Amino acid sequence: MISTEVSGIPEVVINDLSGVLIAPGSSTELADALETLHRDPALRVRLGKKGREIVLDEFEISRSVDLLLGIILRDDARAVSEYAAKKENSALS
Repeated sequence: MISTEVSGIPEVVINDLSGVLIAPGSSTELADALETLHRDPALRVRLGKKGREIVLDEFEISRSVDLLLGIILRDDARAVSEYAAKKENSALS
């Protein structure tokens, strides 16, 4: 895979490990990366396998759901505690 270091892409495409990162807008770097991958089938396979491994390990759906649910529940518990504290303070006033 060839990409640029924008947004969340470097989380998956790690230069020379799971792909090739180039500077945004650099047609020279893009051409060089394409030529390198075209000439080296073993490199293409190695980068592709590692990219797949990263996606399966880091972005597996149940793991993502568990992380998101933890955030929601933590924030929900905090909101309930803040509400209860405000209610208690207003009752004391």
